[in-house]
Amino acid sequence: MDESSPRARRRSALLTWQHIASLPPSLPVVYCGGFNTKKESTTGRFLLGRSREHGSMGDMKDVWPNARVRKNVSLIHTYHGFKGNKQGALEFVKLIFRALCLCWDRQTQDLHIDWILYRGRSLDPIFM
Repeated sequence: MDESSPRARRRSALLTWQHIASLPPSLPVVYCGGFNTKKESTTGRFLLGRSREHGSMGDMKDVWPNARVRKNVSLIHTYHGFKGNKQGALEFVKLIFRALCLCWDRQTQDLHIDWILYRGRSLDPIFM
């Protein structure tokens, strides 16, 4: 999804969800990619069924918290805070320090902007 426009991300999520919702409910759906937003954003809350967008509400589930076994736990942080090439050396050092802190912080285990979402009762994530 668009990396700079929250409005474009919301619109992309709505259009994608409208297509998914038009499919038979018995059909399992896997939706993955670079969403460029956190789960607690408007887009994330919409896709996960926690808020409405133009009268619609998503009904996807995130694979990560639903997986029975998690492999490569240290590689779960896909959000790095990139702000373009206008950063100086000090900002770069701060960014690296923040990323390293996140690697040891178990409170932020779902700090990712690249997701694997799914819909369907027959899908049961085994490991991630």
